[in-house]
Amino acid sequence: MLMLSLGICDLMYDSYIMALNRTQISLSDDDRKILDSAQRRTGLSMSALVREAIHSTYGAPTSAERVRSAIDMSFNTVIIEHDGEELVEGLRTGRRLKELA
Repeated sequence: MLMLSLGICDLMYDSYIMALNRTQISLSDDDRKILDSAQRRTGLSMSALVREAIHSTYGAPTSAERVRSAIDMSFNTVIIEHDGEELVEGLRTGRRLKELA
């Protein structure tokens, strides 16, 4: 029974490893110290930290995509029944002119 359990774990581990691509990178001493510190702080492996950094830096939507998404989400949320000039004039109170007088 114990041998069977170990065999399943080995199979799962091997399947996970086969789905990854091994890549070698070169780090400066400062970069390595940063990763070592993050590794101690988080308990994550260096590989996991590098993958997390890749996802957060390159996997996130671009600024233009975020703006486009925000515009899409706000579509039809505000209905303006005035033209721009009428809207601005309606917002003006004349407070600043009164303060100058």
